Amino acid sequence: MVDYFDDMRDHLTEDEFDLVKIHKNDPQIKSLLGEYDDVCKEMINANKSGSSDKLQSLDAEAGKIAKQIIKTLNAGKSKGSLRRKGRSKQKGRRSARRSTRRSARRKSSRRRSKRRSNKRRVKRRSNRRRVKRSSNRRVKRRSDRRSRRLRGGAPDEYVSPAPEPLTDEELAVQKGKELIKKLMKAAKNDNIEELKKQLELVKKDPTVDVNSANSLGETALHHASRHTWATPMNRTPTMYILVDAGANVNLADNEGETPLMVATQNGNIPGIIYLVENEANVSAVTNHGKYNTAMSMAVRDDRDDIVEILKAAE
Repeated sequence: MVDYFDDMRDHLTEDEFDLVKIHKNDPQIKSLLGEYDDVCKEMINANKSGSSDKLQSLDAEAGKIAKQIIKTLNAGKSKGSLRRKGRSKQKGRRSARRSTRRSARRKSSRRRSKRRSNKRRVKRRSNRRRVKRSSNRRVKRRSDRRSRRLRGGAPDEYVSPAPEPLTDEELAVQKGKELIKKLMKAAKNDNIEELKKQLELVKKDPTVDVNSANSLGETALHHASRHTWATPMNRTPTMYILVDAGANVNLADNEGETPLMVATQNGNIPGIIYLVENEANVSAVTNHGKYNTAMSMAVRDDRDDIVEILKAAE
């Protein structure tokens, strides 16, 4: 398999990708996959150099090669070669299959008989255990009744120990985490009044700030850049309030994605313009994947308007 075989999902449907995966060892398909691998390597070099025009042309070329592979499979060239290889061996295999089936039948009958005997053995063992458990219960009940008679009443109920109280530092950290959760929820829902209220509380708390992240490394600015289910224009005031409060526009999450990349993937053009004006890093790179910059993400999604904005920012 070539190095960038999984990247073919961007150019093919799931059924086409599964068909290519089945016939990947065919010589004709293997040569086309090698060409696709070379084009993907050139795309990575073009992405590093920052030439978006070359990146677009190479992406189109990779799509053509993927479609050529599907045409070859549909024409029956690769399937025919596979059939011809298997046809010469079929005659010799038939007799071997018959003997294999006979031995398989014998083995399966032996397995069935062994399974039945094992079931009987397990059943007898479980019956013995059940009898032993029931006798143990009876003995325990007798001892409990005897102990109650001796004590003159019911046994004392078990009271679990109270949990240890949290220290002042642990309480402060817990309170800070709750504040950050509410701040992110307000940024996610575009609730400007709640956002301003939580920012005031965050400023008074020394354990957290506006750049505090959750377990995924995402900040409130990531949430404000991502959720654009209504009109994208509604997102800019939320982002403006966060940046004005000191939010870092270049802070990446655990995957290495910055708020600019999140806004690019969600098509938030006003947010992209605002982040670029506030010195967002256009050349930032994620931790994985072929499309690891904001420019390559815009090219992948065929967003020429976003490509022009990012080019002007470079």
